[in-house]
Amino acid sequence: MKTSGSGQLRWVILLLVIAVVLPTVCLLWFMTAAVKNERLAVRQKLVDVCNDRIKDCREELKGICEEQNKNYARTPHLVEKQDILLWINAIKHDADGVVIFDDNGVLVYPVTRNESPSGFDDELQNAFELETHGDYQAALELYQKSIDSNEHRDYLFAAYMGTIRCLDKLKRDTEVLDLFHKIMWSDERHIRSKFTPNQVAMIRVKRVQWLDENKDTVTSGDMFSDLDAWYTPWELYPSYTTIWALEKIIDVALQYEGKYKISDSIKNARQIIQTERISSLAADYLLEQDNSKKIGDMQWSTITTQPILYASKFSAEGKIIFLIKTRKNLISAIETSLDKIPIKGTCLKI
Repeated sequence: MKTSGSGQLRWVILLLVIAVVLPTVCLLWFMTAAVKNERLAVRQKLVDVCNDRIKDCREELKGICEEQNKNYARTPHLVEKQDILLWINAIKHDADGVVIFDDNGVLVYPVTRNESPSGFDDELQNAFELETHGDYQAALELYQKSIDSNEHRDYLFAAYMGTIRCLDKLKRDTEVLDLFHKIMWSDERHIRSKFTPNQVAMIRVKRVQWLDENKDTVTSGDMFSDLDAWYTPWELYPSYTTIWALEKIIDVALQYEGKYKISDSIKNARQIIQTERISSLAADYLLEQDNSKKIGDMQWSTITTQPILYASKFSAEGKIIFLIKTRKNLISAIETSLDKIPIKGTCLKI
């Protein structure tokens, strides 16, 4: 009887397992599978949203480029300077940086070219020696003579800078201001066009520093216009030049932040500096061992730099364009997209 009772108990337990535990396990398995499937569906939908945004960005950028080309057709002297405005518009359309190659695989942006330092001829050397010894009027006359007789851009730059220094030492402030204006803006920029981008950047910085040094007489709020309008259709500045120049201008601007209400302008300039640095990091990676070919079209791919960056590749106007995002901003963009997806009862941890 005892043996029979034990056997019956085992059968009862077995029946309970089959009748209760097994269905519970199956139910839990189906619930887990359903949750996984739902998460996968949400992730896929999110990926689709992000990729759609890339496609939208491409179409928007294409439209902007087409409109720019119409403007260039009306202003022929700008026709060779499209790339700056092209990448600026890429930045405005949801990126932290951008890298651009032409159809031959040559890097267009960020600009990395170097320039040789400015030189001196005998006349400039004599002028500089006179300036060093405090004979500013005689030095000024030689500098101006060099300007009138010279077409060499390095010599011209040195002559103009010497002229500005001597006029400053002679306290001829109005003439200094007039010369800055003549170099940068008057006469269809025919003087400015004779300088290299690095030289123009140095002149822009020198102007701000000079205005700061003479703040009791000539300083005005427009001295910081470069913070909001650094990029121009006339120069392709190397990234290191932009970073150096804007940092110098910001150093001066911080003293006037309250007086001229330029906090937003300073913030904008710092963003430009960050963009140049991010774009340069990304370009270094993409140029190394042809890494640009490893990035998929129209999707975000990881770039193994420090910090980690993400790139998305597409074509526009005969250029191969890589939009670059930081990890923080990519996650932020994904979360923003997720908030717009009408899915209830699902939690997706990113």
